[in-house]
Order: sequence, then C-alpha cells, then structure tokens
Amino acid sequence: MSNLLQDAVQAIVKLADDKKAEDICVFHSNEDHWLTEYIVVLTVNNSVHARSILMMFKEYFSTLTSNDDLSDSPNVIGKPESGWVIVDANSIIIHCVNAENRDFYEIDKLFSSQGEIHYH
Repeated sequence: MSNLLQDAVQAIVKLADDKKAEDICVFHSNEDHWLTEYIVVLTVNNSVHARSILMMFKEYFSTLTSNDDLSDSPNVIGKPESGWVIVDANSIIIHCVNAENRDFYEIDKLFSSQGEIHYH
C-alpha cells in the first residue's frame, strides 16, 4: 500500500465522518483480480446528505495531483436521488449508499470476502 493511498483513505474517512456519514467501512483488496485497491462504503441519510458528501469528495480530490493511483477528477456514477452513488478515483472507489440499498444488496458481505475490513 502506498503512503499516498493510505493518506487518501484516511482523509476520505475523516471527511465522511465530519459530514456525519454512518457505518464507514474500508475494504482493502489484496487480490490481483480487483481493479482497485480500496473500497470505501458509507451510509448516507438522504439525497441532500449524499449531494453534500459528493461535493466534499470532489473538492478533496481536486486538491490532489492526478497519477496512476488517484484521479484528481474522479468519475461519479449514479445520482444522489437513487440512493447509491459511486465515486471512482482509480485505486479508491467510494460507495455512498442509503441504508435500505446497503442492506438489500449486502454490499459489506460482497466486499468483505475480497479483503481486509476496517470499520470507522
């Protein structure tokens, strides 16, 4: 794990916590077949909360220098109104999901089988 990625994951967790995201989990994929190294999953309360967190993440990533590990302008997939938005910054992928979708799709179970898990 590079220091850049480790620092970025810690910053993402802190920013999400500051914005009152719930059940923040970090999964470290230590297998070669995954296209990313870290997956962060966090629960948002509603679409306004999701939009606020997404804006904060966009602002954070814009301060970084883009390289092979991290993008300074990550792709955002989905809309806050859908209850599930993904921020793809190359080696870190962030899932901002409401509690209903998180439980229904068993996201934590899916990712925990692929690597280490750290709850925040």
